[in-house]
Amino acid sequence: MSNKGGRGKVEDVPKYFIHSMKQLFRFPYLAVPSLISSSLLTGIIWTLIFSLILLSLPIIPRIIPIINKFSEYGYYASDSEVYQLVNELEGFLTDIGIVFVMIIILGVILTILYIILNAYINAGRIGYIWKGITRDINLNNFFVYGRRYLLRVLLLWIIKFFIFLTYSIIFFAILAFFFVLLFITTYNDLDAGTIALNAFIFILILILSLILYFIFWIMISILLFFSDILIVVKDSKVIESIENSIRLVCRNIWCVALFYLVSICIWIVFYLIFAPIEFIISLSGYNLSSLSTLISTLLLIPIIEIARMNLFLSLINEQIMIPEIESIRIKNLIIRCLSFVKESPRILSNFVCNDFRYILACSIIALFGFYIGYNVGSPFSVFSDTISDLIYQRDGGILGTPYTSLPFIDFFEYLFNNTLVCLYLFISGIFLGIIPLIGIFNNSVLISIMFGILPLNISIASIIPHGIIEFSALLISSSAGLKFGLHLIRRNSNINEVFNETLRVCLSVLILIIIAAFIEAFITPIITYIAMG
Repeated sequence: MSNKGGRGKVEDVPKYFIHSMKQLFRFPYLAVPSLISSSLLTGIIWTLIFSLILLSLPIIPRIIPIINKFSEYGYYASDSEVYQLVNELEGFLTDIGIVFVMIIILGVILTILYIILNAYINAGRIGYIWKGITRDINLNNFFVYGRRYLLRVLLLWIIKFFIFLTYSIIFFAILAFFFVLLFITTYNDLDAGTIALNAFIFILILILSLILYFIFWIMISILLFFSDILIVVKDSKVIESIENSIRLVCRNIWCVALFYLVSICIWIVFYLIFAPIEFIISLSGYNLSSLSTLISTLLLIPIIEIARMNLFLSLINEQIMIPEIESIRIKNLIIRCLSFVKESPRILSNFVCNDFRYILACSIIALFGFYIGYNVGSPFSVFSDTISDLIYQRDGGILGTPYTSLPFIDFFEYLFNNTLVCLYLFISGIFLGIIPLIGIFNNSVLISIMFGILPLNISIASIIPHGIIEFSALLISSSAGLKFGLHLIRRNSNINEVFNETLRVCLSVLILIIIAAFIEAFITPIITYIAMG
């Protein structure tokens, strides 16, 4: 069905969010840009870790003899031996300083790259959502609009940054001027009552100024609310988009302001629900932040972004598609999920057979990562007993059982975390297939570091039972991401079909993730407990 929009009204604001939820439920692919945006930051972090690993490789051979000497001397080293170790450490610290500087430079480069790619994703997301709710879902729209309006969106962000920077400098300069006057007044009159009064005035002005600062900041944000959408949807120049956004918002100020307020309230409610839960859980050593990330990435952000597009199109009287959603029947939903679970082995087997070259490429990178990680971890094997005691409890865990934590909560922690990693490994293939390779390399290094540090029996007992299945899921997800990325490089005309196929592969590995999470939470602790005697 189509709904012809009209002039924005305050009472229509809830409808934009309701329509957004209907559109997202009917067209789940509208959440894809949000997932891409979320994977970008993770990809940048993975790249930084990857670079740190490679830059540290020349240092590892030098640290091995130092560690061996420290282990040999122990606490009874003579003065000459201590002096020798200090000299060796001084040269070693110089190398660490060089690596640190290189990491800082690389961090700056990656930050710039992150901003540029984020502008690309933002432009692509606007075009993708716009076409998705007015015509049809087509992944090509994301790339077309991303490339076409990257520079304009980036320039818009730079202008916004300088607007807020100039505003902040002027505001706090005026505030500092008043504080200087207040200080001079206090200094000239050192009466206790005057000092107390001026201190009260100082605090009051500071609080009111900060409130006023954020009010003006919100006002500027609201006035520029549609500037990026106008660039993509109306092909506006940057300055023109700012001017038109201000005009459009001013004509519908209460409607836009209420929409902005509702969006903020949605985020506040979300964090009020999840932040206390995550804090309480973290006190017990658990981490369920992956769950809130999944919900915000796949649900919250897409709903708000689609609702913003609905509001904009309504204000300019453009038609949008509002699908009729039938009542959700739990039974039908369960049947569809079970049907996909039954089909998952066939999907995975077809991918392994037909696209084995991608799995082979990722496997080679993984083997290289295993080799590097083992060599990085092995010098620290002298601390294996200490590290084993820190990670595992030889005398048993809760109530004398092998479990050092509640396996039921552990299961969901592993499930949500690995699900998020698999999704990132797949969707980050959009960045020319590079990030999935870096991701699988980093995971391989982390696993093999444990093999290098811990005794072989403990390593096998604590990693192999669930690790084979879990790593297989990561390997397949990264292979699917690599395939997706390489087809993008080739400018494949059937990119939508490739994306659908690889997405089904990524979703199919969830059955492996569930199995691995169950084994890691309930079975691996028992095997590790037995191995440790």
